[in-house]
Amino acid sequence: MVPLNVPHRNTQHRLSAKQARFLRVTEPTVSCHVTPPRTEYVVRVPRTVAIETDYNKHEFEVAMTCEGCSGAVTRVLNKLGDVKFEIDLPKKLVWIESDKDVDVLMETLKKCGKEVKYNGTK
Repeated sequence: MVPLNVPHRNTQHRLSAKQARFLRVTEPTVSCHVTPPRTEYVVRVPRTVAIETDYNKHEFEVAMTCEGCSGAVTRVLNKLGDVKFEIDLPKKLVWIESDKDVDVLMETLKKCGKEVKYNGTK
């Protein structure tokens, strides 16, 4: 019996019926040994691929004074889509990871009505 925490590869793993009922079963097979036959299930586990993004992390200084200001920054950045960002309210800094151009990010942050300064990449 192969444990479920095997490395993800495009290989076949033999599981018991109890284990296979939680997974998508592709084809049942019967194995015959000296002991009475039992049903095993073959499950193909697709290889997972980790995609690493090569986005730059841009640092902006935004004149935020309260939670409302950081909430406004969050709202406008969420509308961009496909951006990751962090906000440090006491230091008045925003870090953005995105494939978008710096000018687009700057104009988006200015929609909050706050003063914005680009500090460079991190």
